[in-house]
Amino acid sequence: TTIGTSESFDLISNPDGSVSLRAHANGNVVTADNAGASPLIANRSTVAIGQWEEFDLLYD
Repeated sequence: TTIGTSESFDLISNPDGSVSLRAHANGNVVTADNAGASPLIANRSTVAIGQWEEFDLLYD
């Protein structure tokens, strides 16, 4: 099994310390629509990253 563009993302550091994910497959940013109740999908442009495109990166 190999990782392809559909499973590859760029990690974007946001000014508030959160991160966003840009998909290699289509260049769009991952969003958590419906307050995170819907499946995550990369369908937003990177023009304006809002709260639904920001995630906290946790280290364990």
